This record gives sequence, C-alpha cells and structure tokens, in this order.
Amino acid sequence: MKHSIDSVLVTSPRNDSTIKFVRRLENCGLYVYHLPLIEIHLEPVEKITRKIPPGTSFDWIVITSKNAVDAIAPLLKTKLQGVKIAAVGKATAGYLLQLDMDVAFVPGQYSLKHLMEEWKPQPGDKIFYPHSSLSDNALKSYLTGLGCQVISTVVYHTIPKQIPLNEKNMLLDNYWSIAVFTSPSAVHQFFRQIPSDDWNKKCRINIAIGNTTALSLKKNKVLQVETPQMHTFEGIFDFIQKLML
Repeated sequence: MKHSIDSVLVTSPRNDSTIKFVRRLENCGLYVYHLPLIEIHLEPVEKITRKIPPGTSFDWIVITSKNAVDAIAPLLKTKLQGVKIAAVGKATAGYLLQLDMDVAFVPGQYSLKHLMEEWKPQPGDKIFYPHSSLSDNALKSYLTGLGCQVISTVVYHTIPKQIPLNEKNMLLDNYWSIAVFTSPSAVHQFFRQIPSDDWNKKCRINIAIGNTTALSLKKNKVLQVETPQMHTFEGIFDFIQKLML
C-alpha cells in the first residue's frame, strides 16, 4: 500500500553523512527540511593523545558513537592500532568497518544497556573509553566494577542549538509526513522546545535511528515511533522508500 509521503524533517547535525542523506531524499521528490538540533565539536587529536599515559597499552577500546570514531580515527591507525574494539551498536560498528577497522564485539541489541549486559571483559583489562561531554559514568562504573582499568576521556562536545521562533512557528504550522531523529540528544533538544502534544498532531511518523533514540522519543510521549531494521542512514532511507511504495 502506497503512503502519502511528501515532507521529511531531519534533525541530525550538519555533516557529510546528513547532507548525503538529505540529498538522496530530495532526489526521491521529497521536500526535506534540515533542522540541526545539536552541533558536534571534536577535541583535537593532540589533546586526546595527551590524556593517554605514555607507554600505556590497551586490551579494549569501547566506542559508543560515530562521533567518537571521528574523534579518535587517526589514533586507530597509530597509537591504538590493533586494540580490540567493542561497539555499542550496528551503526557504530558499520562505520568502523568502513574505515577498515575490525570490531571484536557488538551486543545483540544495540544499546548501552545491552552492551553492559553482554560484554564481559576480563578483570585487569585496560580499556580506553572515548566519549561525549554529555555521557554519564554508567559504563565506566560498570567496567571498573568488573575489575578493569579504565581511561575515559571526553573526545567530543555536544552543543545544543536553540530553534528560532520563526522556525518553531513553521514546524507547527505545517504537517510533516516523517521526522527523523538520530540521537537522544536531538530528541531532548527538540522536545525541550516543541511540546510533544502539539507535535503528535503535526507529524505522522517519527523515525528513530536506533532503540535508544526510540526509547527517548517514547519517554517524551511521542506517538507513532518507528525504528528501521538497519540502524543507519541507509536503513532509514530504505524504510522511507518502502513507505512510498
């Protein structure tokens, strides 16, 4: 059954992956409005390197986002080369594979909760944990509790963006076939400024890139939340195409 899909709101940060995704949707004849809700600022590689004590060798690197991959990518080819990698989900693992990085562990379900339930490094393992400025201590505490030695450091900053009043009015004056959310941070920033009760009347389908983002939408009382089988932009694109068939 063909659905009437004509407009898509994309809330991801402005980067090459998002721009490519937006262009693909536009090439399908869709109206796409790109509203970045967060900005990502990577720490300089030199600063990250200084956080690693000289002579330290790691058993594992645990990576929970593509942004963390971008921040430490040069080190994965040098100082961190050959270290086993645990990735929080399929999207992060797929991104690492695109960079010719092997991934030793991915949980069966793609969330931090399932990573902590399923991944069992050995006591005494040395683990490097690069993360966002917004990350809490849950993963570090879990690993420390297992007896691992953890070096955790902020490698990127998530900067929230305000939605100007004219854009707020535009969002709520129109009806949207689809809204795309690719992180809990974007969800939080959107519904901190747009009431979910109002949004539920204006958007037909809210697509979350993964389970954690979907849970964040549901916690904000957002209705009609869908998650593609493949937790990537490619998966979202395929999902939208199927809706149009």
